[in-house]
Amino acid sequence: MSNTFNRRAALVSLVGAAAGGLALAGTSVALAAPSKEDSRAHAARLAEELAAVMASIHGGDWRPTVNHDTGFVLIKPSTGSQSEPSPEENVIAAAQSLNGALVAMHGGTWWNLISHDAQMVSVSRCFNKKGPC
Repeated sequence: MSNTFNRRAALVSLVGAAAGGLALAGTSVALAAPSKEDSRAHAARLAEELAAVMASIHGGDWRPTVNHDTGFVLIKPSTGSQSEPSPEENVIAAAQSLNGALVAMHGGTWWNLISHDAQMVSVSRCFNKKGPC
């Protein structure tokens, strides 16, 4: 056995250690990609954590809203009880509901645009072929 330093074997070992597993020189490490549901649960947990951090900084009760269809996360102070959503949360929920109904009827990808400044809500089909809307 040679005492020569082998950079490739060292790198494979480091990658294996970083992945939380044991890697032997000359073997490859394959990590399973998380499922879509796991990723959504992870996003929800992180949004809840950020809401808790905002509450510790600013006080009050902060609530996250995660919209996977539009890629939008809103974390804001709660304006009412947990059982009574704010008017803004009602608008977001209504737009998401309409979005889901349009996907069920027509398929494809739809996105929501809510502009309080323009006093406008739009639910539109996404025609972007280069990436997500």
